[in-house]
Amino acid sequence: MAYPLLRNAYGLDRLLWGSDWPHTQFEKAQSYAKNRRFIDGLIVDQSERAQVLASPRSLCRF
Repeated sequence: MAYPLLRNAYGLDRLLWGSDWPHTQFEKAQSYAKNRRFIDGLIVDQSERAQVLASPRSLCRF
């Protein structure tokens, strides 16, 4: 999977979850619940997942 490779290459503080849902043109096949189960399975560590799902504001440099 790409997640461990990305985490190791860039660091957890540089990762951010992004999604086009619900504007994917696959609304009949996708749902919030399905996408949430996906990320919960992808990032099993709760603290890591919370950080990746957090606001991207800290990634911005003004």
